Amino acid sequence: MAVGAGRPAARLLGLPTGSYEVGAYVVAGICYSLAGILLAGYLRTPDILLGDTYLLPTIAAVVLGGSLLSGGITNLAATAVAALFLTQLNQVVLAAGASTATQLLVQAGVLALSVVARGVPWSSVRARLRSRSLEPASTLSSP
Repeated sequence: MAVGAGRPAARLLGLPTGSYEVGAYVVAGICYSLAGILLAGYLRTPDILLGDTYLLPTIAAVVLGGSLLSGGITNLAATAVAALFLTQLNQVVLAAGASTATQLLVQAGVLALSVVARGVPWSSVRARLRSRSLEPASTLSSP
């Protein structure tokens, strides 16, 4: 976590950041290869473009879970909840009879809305709403 959250700070602590980064990529590669083998075994006739349909939902679940794509500290439970949400969203879209293209468009729309919502300074919005609710009634109804 220290290497992902702040590489310069981890270096100052004396952690071997290079070996931790390489180790993370090695573990991720092993997990990817195991997932590919399991998926190919499940389908029995693997295709070169087999994993393309899983790309957007995977990235969307990570982003919706609150992780930064540039790295840093993440929350596994939030990512799991986001993945569950996207799965249920896909089921609703499919139950409505929409095509796969519509399903991808809905996922992209939800992802865009979450990125926009994350950029809003919610604390200042709450403070502004509180200050308006505390104003006297005469200032709210003035022409």
